[in-house]
Amino acid sequence: MKKDLKVIMIILIIIMLILVAAVSLHYIQKQEKNIENLESDNYENITSIKSNNYNIPENMKVKLKAVVLKVDEKSLLVMEIKNNSLDYVSFAKEGDIGFKEGQEILVYFDGIILSSYPGQITEVGKIEILKEESDVEIPEEVLRYCYSSYNNIKIELTKLTKDGITLEITDTNELKYIYADTYKFEKQVENENYTGVGYKTEATETSTSAYIAPSPKYVFKDLEKISDIDTKDTVETNKLSDECIEKRIDWTPVYGNLEPGKYEFKLTNGSDSTDIFLLFTIDENGDIVYDEPTLLY
Repeated sequence: MKKDLKVIMIILIIIMLILVAAVSLHYIQKQEKNIENLESDNYENITSIKSNNYNIPENMKVKLKAVVLKVDEKSLLVMEIKNNSLDYVSFAKEGDIGFKEGQEILVYFDGIILSSYPGQITEVGKIEILKEESDVEIPEEVLRYCYSSYNNIKIELTKLTKDGITLEITDTNELKYIYADTYKFEKQVENENYTGVGYKTEATETSTSAYIAPSPKYVFKDLEKISDIDTKDTVETNKLSDECIEKRIDWTPVYGNLEPGKYEFKLTNGSDSTDIFLLFTIDENGDIVYDEPTLLY
């Protein structure tokens, strides 16, 4: 009996060793694949980190070419030349060696870019200035992100009825934002799942009990359209001055005359535009109460 138990234990140990070896092999293959992807896809000029033949410090494995967009006290905002993505790059130990906007630089770092927006490169071994004036063309959306400000935008609602809206948008930025030509509505309705009662969860081995508030009594849902007309076909944009445009919208071909209720109106094209949001209520007499329009960004 003891002999059989010993054999079983040996077999279990062998199985465990095989599993550990398999997991380790999978991890190594995954790391090598990640390195290959990093080398082939993300960087213009990269030093291989699979070999120990390179006599470089641990935090100088990867080289990244970029253009300086802004110089801060302890970091640079740069655009990667390979893919136009933005990163904040911390200074190396040498500090500010004469960085200026428009320079082309080479950053030596540990290969880790924190996934914020812009990305963050914090472990930097060295930064070289390759050119005082890069000939890389900076895309307009990147320039707008870096140098334009939403604080320079003013929105005025000049008309709001059951069948349409007129907005004046004043943008004093040198590089102005893009404003949408499509829109959508949501209307407040009663929540079908509303119970008015919250509940308390039971404590478990890994969590404490918690109170779950009741679901809201009202929710906003997409307003049903009365036709397949594209909303952009009901938007008229007029240039009032170099800094001001007017958007006149007649939504009756798409939504008809709005009935009494509470509405959320959003002027949006998606990620390539500056969204404008408006919350308003139409009462039974047709009177309209609204909040001031706001930017969503």
